[in-house]
Amino acid sequence: MLDLMRRKAQSPYIQATIVIIILVFVFWGVNSGDGPGRNDAATVNGQSISYQEFQQAYDRTTNQYREQFGGSLPEPLLKMLNIRQQVMSQLVDQTLLLQGAQSMGLRVSDEEIRKTIQEMGSFQNNGTFDVKRYKEVLAGSRLTPANFESSIRTELLTNKVVNALGRFARVMPQEVQNRFILDYETTTIAAVRLSGADFSGQVQVSDEKLSPFYDAHKDNYKTEPQRKLNYLFFSKKMSAATPTEAEVSGYFAQHRAEFASPEERRARHILLLTPADADEQTKKATRAKLTEILTQARNGADFADLAKKHSQDGSAANGGDLGFFGRGRMVPPFEQAAFALKEGQISDIVESQFGFHIIKLEKINPAHQRELAEVKDAIIAKLAADQGGSQAFKVAGDAYEQIILAGSLQKYASANHIAISATDFFTRSQAPAELADKPSLLAAAFTLNKGELSSLVEDDGGYAILSVEDAKAPEIPPLTQVRAQVERDYVADAAQKLAEKAAEDLLAAMKKGATLEAEAQKLNRPIEMASYSRAERGTQSLPATVLDKGLELSASAAVPNKVITDNNVFYVIRLLERKEPAAELLAGKEAELRASVLKENQMNLLTAWLGTLKEKAKISVNQQLLEQQ
Repeated sequence: MLDLMRRKAQSPYIQATIVIIILVFVFWGVNSGDGPGRNDAATVNGQSISYQEFQQAYDRTTNQYREQFGGSLPEPLLKMLNIRQQVMSQLVDQTLLLQGAQSMGLRVSDEEIRKTIQEMGSFQNNGTFDVKRYKEVLAGSRLTPANFESSIRTELLTNKVVNALGRFARVMPQEVQNRFILDYETTTIAAVRLSGADFSGQVQVSDEKLSPFYDAHKDNYKTEPQRKLNYLFFSKKMSAATPTEAEVSGYFAQHRAEFASPEERRARHILLLTPADADEQTKKATRAKLTEILTQARNGADFADLAKKHSQDGSAANGGDLGFFGRGRMVPPFEQAAFALKEGQISDIVESQFGFHIIKLEKINPAHQRELAEVKDAIIAKLAADQGGSQAFKVAGDAYEQIILAGSLQKYASANHIAISATDFFTRSQAPAELADKPSLLAAAFTLNKGELSSLVEDDGGYAILSVEDAKAPEIPPLTQVRAQVERDYVADAAQKLAEKAAEDLLAAMKKGATLEAEAQKLNRPIEMASYSRAERGTQSLPATVLDKGLELSASAAVPNKVITDNNVFYVIRLLERKEPAAELLAGKEAELRASVLKENQMNLLTAWLGTLKEKAKISVNQQLLEQQ
């Protein structure tokens, strides 16, 4: 949630931390105790989680899922997601985490929260925190300042816990070596892919086969519901007056910030990573290496080429290009250095939480306040649209009242000599041209039954009043009417089954000692080869599910137990070779691997700490609350 609202660097462990917290407590479950109070959703070591707090979190989570699924959340999916248990687990986790942090003596001051929020770019105008914008953004995200600031406190405290525990994590040289081999050893596999398209020519269609298939899949051919409408539409452009000069000037004066662009800078950088627990000797060596690169850059070497060669950041492939960014988007040391440079200048070495950088400033887009003359036309259009919308709403509302009094849309139109727009029968997927770009009207039409009148329905272009003249419910057509479609579906289904059977037979033959080459030749299918490592596999043509399964194979188990399925295509594979990476490659990967192992060890420490908290905690949950539907 917070990532959507701010553009600033955060601890790289926060997302992993939250995931682990959730997994740990969901796995272990929730202890039963004496039971929470009547108005409590749960208690954690005597600390209450109120029913209101639970309900608000539940509503937020449910709404987020609904947005992900296009506004609706089917009941079976709702049950499968078990949202109530999810929310309860998260609230318990959060409470335990905060209690644990308190026992460690960790605190987050109001000043820390204030400073963090003020540095968020989402709440700034021209690089300065704007209270009005802060409240508007939170309101748009359905958050109160109190709730948001509480979440900031939790995040900062979580960060402090991770950092405090992380200081105890260590990385042994053998761990780096093991990770190097795991990530960069080369795996070579051979694969045969089989799809239904390869077998469709073998499928014979007959009435004896088609009729049972149709009977088993009748619902797939059910027609869409249809509606036949009469309606009135009131355009927002129907009577929009031209705004006066005073109205335009007044709007501009009140909304100058809308027409301001803050300063932005485009920069490249070269980053050499350093682990969070790097000692002074490691930092000194990294700084020395970057000093050599800096000397080359200042002596005329192409900065982009140097970044491609040396930078350990994801931007290296683009020559270190970070694009344009404003204040509040980068970590403070980087931002301070970047905004102190002139175009074309290269910074001294800058140390941040990620390591050591050198920065080249490419271009400055200065802050710009557009004047009234530049935006006048846009303001006129907006004010006209606003005025037209208000007028259309008033006219539509008056018409609706008169329709109710008249008894029907037709009687109102006849009495007032108004032409009604009418349609023939249509489905939602094949709407008439005049409604095709009006999704809100279509949605409303299919909630109404024959003879029903809608309320006012707003669309981007205006307001409508709908009356359903007639409606047709979905029906299953006879086979003769949809035979062509049923034949296509039958062939596709039968061919898919043949492909699956061929893949299973191929795998079974290989388990008995047959070669992939011989079996592929019988099927007249080519063999695809892939050589890749766990860390570098983006250029392969085979899908990730197949490559992942290849990494699981070994010399003693060179073929998988089951056929691999991906996107309705079947794959049979064999491990050909696994080769350790060249030792000299380790030098260029060591810092990155060490940082990765360190994060993993820190997460293991965190998991153990949370496990201890869980074992000692007294947690009581209102089970009736979780069982509600």
